[in-house]
Amino acid sequence: MRDLAPRGSIVGAALLCVGMVLLQASCNGKKNDPTTGGDPNGSDSSCTSTVQCTGGQVCDQSTNGCVASSSATCTAQDACGAAAYCNTATGTCQASAYGAANPCASNENCVDGETCTSGGYCGCDGAQLSVVRVVPNVVIVLDRSTSMLEKINGVTKESIAITAIDTLLAHYTQTIGFGLTIYSGTSPTACPAKCTAGGVVVAPALGSVSSADLASKNSTIENTLGSLTTCDWTPIGATLNALLHSASAWDTSRPNYVLLLTDGEENCGGDPASVATSLRNHSPPIKTYVVGFGSQVNPTQLTSIATNGGTSSYYNASDAATLSADFEAIAGTVASCNFTLSSAPSSSVAFSVYENGALVPQDATNGWSFSNDAHTGLQLNGTSCDTLKSGTANLSVVYGCGTVTVVTGT
Repeated sequence: MRDLAPRGSIVGAALLCVGMVLLQASCNGKKNDPTTGGDPNGSDSSCTSTVQCTGGQVCDQSTNGCVASSSATCTAQDACGAAAYCNTATGTCQASAYGAANPCASNENCVDGETCTSGGYCGCDGAQLSVVRVVPNVVIVLDRSTSMLEKINGVTKESIAITAIDTLLAHYTQTIGFGLTIYSGTSPTACPAKCTAGGVVVAPALGSVSSADLASKNSTIENTLGSLTTCDWTPIGATLNALLHSASAWDTSRPNYVLLLTDGEENCGGDPASVATSLRNHSPPIKTYVVGFGSQVNPTQLTSIATNGGTSSYYNASDAATLSADFEAIAGTVASCNFTLSSAPSSSVAFSVYENGALVPQDATNGWSFSNDAHTGLQLNGTSCDTLKSGTANLSVVYGCGTVTVVTGT
């Protein structure tokens, strides 16, 4: 499964540039206005930099003369010379503007007082602002009852479930933190006494987590599933209750979820729907997603668990394809479009968000917005969030000198 590109990872097309961008909280009172460069009257047609041109003209690198922007064609940033950038949408060079976070290949593309940041945009030198994606917590709660040995299309439900989980971990290895609970019992290789509650077998990584932390947990989950023994009984309620009281499973700094998979129903006298309510009311709150696998589930019971758990309805999987699709749908829902900022941006400094090179508007419907009143949280909304979750987004946040209206987060 390792040939699958992780969703929102820092490799391939799913590059997410977090913790990079960054630029100065203030301009130290400097008046680095690029319009003061060159002839202020624009009467000198010769040039070495676009700051010497007026009226939206740029300095043509082949003639060293000021020309209309439409006449200076380009395919790359370095073709436009000093204080200009290549607008790849039109294929023409345009004048860089101070505080506008224009794209760049080197410092030459930027106006005086700005440099080309590691994100490929012009900005001010100075203090950095780090941006870190919020990684949600998902504890997989896996039914290992002996009925999971029944076959669908020649393959046991247990094997289908393990393959689907492996695929899920591979797709979201950098964007979701996973843990594992089995039931009944807590030993993957031994069966417990009748109706013994399950418990956390692999605790998710809590607190500030790195890519290595997430990958390590996923590897442990895969190894655990590789040695899993099936056992009798399905104590769903007791297992969810054990999770409710497990300090190692939940993180107060991130969203928390249960992903419950069963091919049957509660048969140990428990009340899983009631426990799902308690999980939802927990601090931090924990939502419960439910997947019923096969034809022997109790739809009424599973619907009650999902509804009380805050996820409306359960997912019904009948084979390998629908199980993987259900897991993918759930993961796509919980994957985060939220980010934590190391500090609140100053209202006097330009703050810009780019997705795949395009400026994302500050818009609570289909753009970006602050997610808290302190402005230390940022979230993507609507279509911008959808693009990020698709795994095809190259996201950059640029903090440069200029002015932006800071609004209350939604």
